[in-house]
Amino acid sequence: MRMKKTTILSVILSALLLFTPVYAEDFGDGSGFTDNPATSNQVTNSSNQNVSGASSVTGGGYRSSIKLKKGKTVTAYICTTELAKLKIPGSKFKWKSSNKKVATVSSKGIVTAKKKGKTTITAKKGKTTYKCKLIVETPKLSRKTASIINGKTYQFKVSGTKQRVKWTSSDSSIVSINSKGKATAKKAGTAFITAKVSTYEFSQSVTVTVPATPTPKPSSNNTNNTTTPVFNLGQTWTVPGQWRLTINYATEMSERNPYSDKNPAAVYLIDYTYENIGYTDEMMDGLFISLDIERVIDSSGYAGYSYPNSPTYSPQSIPVGTKCHAQSCIAVDHKGPLKVYIDSYAGNSYAKYSAIFNVPIR
Repeated sequence: MRMKKTTILSVILSALLLFTPVYAEDFGDGSGFTDNPATSNQVTNSSNQNVSGASSVTGGGYRSSIKLKKGKTVTAYICTTELAKLKIPGSKFKWKSSNKKVATVSSKGIVTAKKKGKTTITAKKGKTTYKCKLIVETPKLSRKTASIINGKTYQFKVSGTKQRVKWTSSDSSIVSINSKGKATAKKAGTAFITAKVSTYEFSQSVTVTVPATPTPKPSSNNTNNTTTPVFNLGQTWTVPGQWRLTINYATEMSERNPYSDKNPAAVYLIDYTYENIGYTDEMMDGLFISLDIERVIDSSGYAGYSYPNSPTYSPQSIPVGTKCHAQSCIAVDHKGPLKVYIDSYAGNSYAKYSAIFNVPIR
């Protein structure tokens, strides 16, 4: 059976189209290269073992073009697996790489970075020569994981590159970062720090932690629990369904009561806050906490005692759902930090709760 000429021609054209490469974008010079890195192909670190150091790495493919100058050697930096077009006026130049293991160059002036190192790319036509000293880098983020305590800072670094690094945070309310890579923890949570070098983006998970507050446990003659929780300034002792207590600060007072027969080495004002979150007692109007009647031990292990100065805020009996800002004046025979031992019973109960507060003097 004989085939028509038009049919044979169609088959040949189809075959040619099937094996002809298609370029995503083109300058008009047949290079297939785009000046816009945002539209270039990106690769992930799962297939790229040359760039590492972060929990997530993306990049590679085409980066911005490099413009060469006639008769001069232009120095340029590029990352492994990246491609870049070397731009020169004219065509029909002969391209050459001095070290093809580091980077190769196509007949259209497109370089492909292979591995870390240096190579010189030369374009020559007659007496006209263009040169590029190409330095191939392998950037690496300083660490793969980071945990920062709230209020503290951490210095991130990208090694292995002389290119500009752009730093960003996915949530600056949790952790912020400046242009030098210094991160500051703002509040508890998790955010991602991203370092961008050329087409590469290193994304690093950062967790901000807050020091845990000890969990109070009852200690009484009626229980088997003998562990007394210890708290520092600013930490809150919470007894579920009863109260919350925080000692805010302690400072030395210069005033002395002229009517007191005591001559202490120091008088300290202890500032504290307590909240009634469920305490009720048929014999009392509400929750009342006074450090004047608690056991306060000075730096030498001797007991302090209530001193008749006049604090600005006196403790009050408060009902459920309210707070009280209070102060107590404590005299000691030895200057230095205090330990406050508190024993209190739950409302309408014989369950006793105890806590110890370490109180430095500011």
